[in-house]
Amino acid sequence: MTAYEAGIRNQEYIRQIMPVFEPIEEEYSAPLCQEVFDLLWSMGWMGNVNDVPESLQGEDYQFKFISPLSQSEDRADAGKFQAISEVIQLAVSIDPSFAYNVDIDKAGRAAIQGVGAKEEWLNSVEDVQTAKERDAEAAAQQQEMAMLEQGAQAVGAAQAVANG
Repeated sequence: MTAYEAGIRNQEYIRQIMPVFEPIEEEYSAPLCQEVFDLLWSMGWMGNVNDVPESLQGEDYQFKFISPLSQSEDRADAGKFQAISEVIQLAVSIDPSFAYNVDIDKAGRAAIQGVGAKEEWLNSVEDVQTAKERDAEAAAQQQEMAMLEQGAQAVGAAQAVANG
């Protein structure tokens, strides 16, 4: 069996067993963890309430389970991203506006996390947006400077012809 065939069989196995394990995490484990956390919190085992950062006060929280099964599902997302990248590249070569069909930032971030990157390795969505805006401003300024330079060259050429 080739590595590709083994990967396909593994993905099929995961697809078959996810309906068994996913509800256990969502319907049993998450409420149990929530109840235990709330109980320990109310008993003071989590520290002083006043020590909780303001950003977390009054916020709902959600338990996320990281298991080999969920990790393999995340890795599959990375493979999907690679596959759709090829489709997007082909489609954009035919119609450049096709690129607007996919949120590359979301898909790319999910793929990066799917291959095991830690959350802290990624820039925040806000930082990425700020950098994109900064790059767009710089590109606009560069284009404006190029247009001014072309205009100056055209004026110089016209004067040279007039003085000619």
